Amino acid sequence: KKVATLKQELDEANDRANEAEAKLREKDVLVDKLENDLKAAHQKLSLTEEELDKAETSVTELTARAETAEATAEDSSSQMKVFEDSLYKEQEKAEAFESELTAL
Repeated sequence: KKVATLKQELDEANDRANEAEAKLREKDVLVDKLENDLKAAHQKLSLTEEELDKAETSVTELTARAETAEATAEDSSSQMKVFEDSLYKEQEKAEAFESELTAL
């Protein structure tokens, strides 16, 4: 009877060991999946960071170009005003000469 009891206990222990091993394999599969998911998330984060860096660089370059264009536009506007003033003065001179010619 003791042998039968020991055999039953051994069978139960083997069953518990098999169940524990099966659970361990399931946990290992889950851990592997989570590690792969984490690795994929890190890769995605790295790509996103690279895209962000590129976008920041583009914004910086575009801002610099916009500032340069704005300065150029201001210079052109200033030069145009000088030319307009000069043209106005030349027109006044031409009108004055024309009046003198007409008077002769």
